[in-house]
Amino acid sequence: MKCRIGFVSNSSSSSFVIKKKDLKKFQICAIKHHLEFGKLLGMENCDEECDRWTIFGIKNKKYKFIQFETSMTNFNMREFLKKIGVSDEVVPEEPEW
Repeated sequence: MKCRIGFVSNSSSSSFVIKKKDLKKFQICAIKHHLEFGKLLGMENCDEECDRWTIFGIKNKKYKFIQFETSMTNFNMREFLKKIGVSDEVVPEEPEW
């Protein structure tokens, strides 16, 4: 299986991968509970009506990456990652269409 590190998007979905070694433990916890932390941070689209991002690799310690996937969500994960102190260098660039 091939793993692409980068940001992938089309009109209805997007996904990207971040290396776990680039995150602090509290950032991983915040990512796992992103809607709840987003609400505490005053972000928009954090209610139950908003779709959560699907996040893989958090619970399994063997995985070296956390994979983010979403389809038609309004929660701004890029903004959230900045608010919890994740470096811009760690988050892949969004493609310019």
